[in-house]
Amino acid sequence: MDISNITVYELYNKKIIDFVDLRDFEEILIKEYEEINPKLTLVITPRFYIVIGKISRSEIYTVGKALSKHREFSEYLVLTKTCYRLFKSITAKRRKSDIQSMLKIF
Repeated sequence: MDISNITVYELYNKKIIDFVDLRDFEEILIKEYEEINPKLTLVITPRFYIVIGKISRSEIYTVGKALSKHREFSEYLVLTKTCYRLFKSITAKRRKSDIQSMLKIF
């Protein structure tokens, strides 16, 4: 599988990452991504979710903004120097090995 069109996201707040099950928010995540780009596929696990397909930076920004507006996510937002953050993508250094092992789950 070509991993160049796969992005993995985890909660930005590391303190709660072990206590939040992202599957509880599956409907919200899928709904927001479908509204932005219905060609994408989402795989949601307890600690992270995977976006399969091409997604632009503006689409990523739009989805992030939409997710941040949901009251279900309000307690998980983290204020950084310039904005509130909810999710972060897994970095390129971790990406290849993590994504390959994550995909073996499915």
